[in-house]
Amino acid sequence: MEEQRNHRKLSPLLWFKGLSPWICGVFLNVAVMLLLVLIFFMAGSYTYGPAKTARGYYEARLAEDWNAVYDNCKFPDSRFLSRQIFVNAMSYQEEETSAEMQTPEITSYMMRKKENSGNRATYQVNYSLKDDGDAHIESIALEKGSSVLKVFNNWYVLPENLYIKDVSVTVPEGARLTIDGIDVLKELKKDSEVSNRATYNIPYLFCGYHTIELEETGKDTYRKIFKLEEKKALEFIPDLQLNNKSGKEICEQTEKAIDGIYTAAAAQKDFKEISAFFSSDAKTQKSARKAYEELVSEFSTRKTTGISTLSVTRVITSVQNREDVMRVEIELSYTAERVRKRFFFFYNTENYSDSTKLKAQVTKEGDYWVFDEGIIP
Repeated sequence: MEEQRNHRKLSPLLWFKGLSPWICGVFLNVAVMLLLVLIFFMAGSYTYGPAKTARGYYEARLAEDWNAVYDNCKFPDSRFLSRQIFVNAMSYQEEETSAEMQTPEITSYMMRKKENSGNRATYQVNYSLKDDGDAHIESIALEKGSSVLKVFNNWYVLPENLYIKDVSVTVPEGARLTIDGIDVLKELKKDSEVSNRATYNIPYLFCGYHTIELEETGKDTYRKIFKLEEKKALEFIPDLQLNNKSGKEICEQTEKAIDGIYTAAAAQKDFKEISAFFSSDAKTQKSARKAYEELVSEFSTRKTTGISTLSVTRVITSVQNREDVMRVEIELSYTAERVRKRFFFFYNTENYSDSTKLKAQVTKEGDYWVFDEGIIP
């Protein structure tokens, strides 16, 4: 009997009831505070923990919510790994694969840590989908990010399977290369083993679809959508077509050049008077000077016979781009008067019509189209 009385006296509940009301209030407040702190840490640990980030990543990926996938991931710092480029790369679908599909629902989900190294951890994720009898097992790496309230940390998925490093892209030399609207800068250019080719090393590209553009002076812009699924060297060598504006400019400049060259040759003018029609390259200037001086020698002077007058009656010009070189083909018709010497002091004049075909390479220097020596008859 006495033992029972002692037991009742030592009971915590009886002891607590025996305390004064204000002490009881303190104990209750402390208990509630501890419970709230515990709930706060448990909720914060889940909200800002790797488990929620990983699950959010999988749910967004299954739903093809690429903005949400990007939010849950951490990518290397690169102009080529922006949110918009990622969404475009993942959301573009060809017509035959654009049918709507029902979003899979995760019914069970389990995550177990496999490896921990500093701020990075690797987990094994097991999950199953509704109406799918298969068990999905994947490995996922996450990295600890910025702190929240100095207590918790954001976590981000490191999705190395969503992008590819160091992609080699080869295009025609001199073409302006744009990928996904971003100019590929010259510092990304590397040595190319093939002449007339430029090779660039793109540090990162998302797996998926991309848009490439090539621009060359006087030619139509080349655009193409390509799909990147694995690391491989890419090559885009299109036959860029001359645009209408440039074709018209070249034809007009061709006629102007021929007229200027014939006029200067007939007047026995120096090559410098027409040198602006030719490429500034030293080799081209030298070849053009030699061809021009040979043409000048065909015209008559006070002391020599030759062509006295020449009139161009028709010029037909066509421009073509072959093997990354722009060429102009010219069909020239003309009438001429040639003075020939007969005996010692007698001369006769011959009038005749003829035609010739010329082929010249054409390039643009500044705002003007220039030629090589092939434009000189």
